[in-house]
Amino acid sequence: MSNMAVKPGLPLWSKALMVLAALGLIAVFVGGLMGIMGIKELGRQWLNPAAIAHAARDVGEFPTPLPSGYRYLMGLSLAPGLDIVTIEHAPEKQLITFVAVDGTNDADVKNVLEHGYSIGLVMLTTTAQFTGVKQQGTTTVAKHQMPYIIGTTVDVSKREAEGMVGAVQIPVKEHRKNILIYALETTDVPYNQQITMDLLNSIKSF
Repeated sequence: MSNMAVKPGLPLWSKALMVLAALGLIAVFVGGLMGIMGIKELGRQWLNPAAIAHAARDVGEFPTPLPSGYRYLMGLSLAPGLDIVTIEHAPEKQLITFVAVDGTNDADVKNVLEHGYSIGLVMLTTTAQFTGVKQQGTTTVAKHQMPYIIGTTVDVSKREAEGMVGAVQIPVKEHRKNILIYALETTDVPYNQQITMDLLNSIKSF
């Protein structure tokens, strides 16, 4: 995660993910001094309820209100075709982040998943890397196939946990909408996939 240089040959969706990961690192390390490099203003925006609602609409059709126990934590439309939304399951403190990036037809959904796994968990409150694979599978979310990987993680403070990354790809005219779904336990409990799936199963469409 330390080498965040954006290589010129990478596709746009790949570059966007690397930028998001870099923003997550900045948010973590700068902390209370978020005025550096304009991150203070960005922080205000991703906590703004209107910005969160706008980004959520661009990601997918979430139920209103969210299922019991879930709440929007932050969200932002960083650019046309680049949206990020984080939802928290408040009782267990599980974070579920959706990253929607428009892309071309140069990568299938498994390639997007593998790239999401290698980049690590993109959270605007923290960043973490996968350190091992515990389970792989495929499920259906909003009528689309979602391959996923569940694994062990370590964040920037060296805290070990467990999480998941899944990928959904939706054809949109001449390009594809890629959605990476990250879930991370923020307390010392094993990853509870059911909490993630209960939210995903409530989404009507992407």
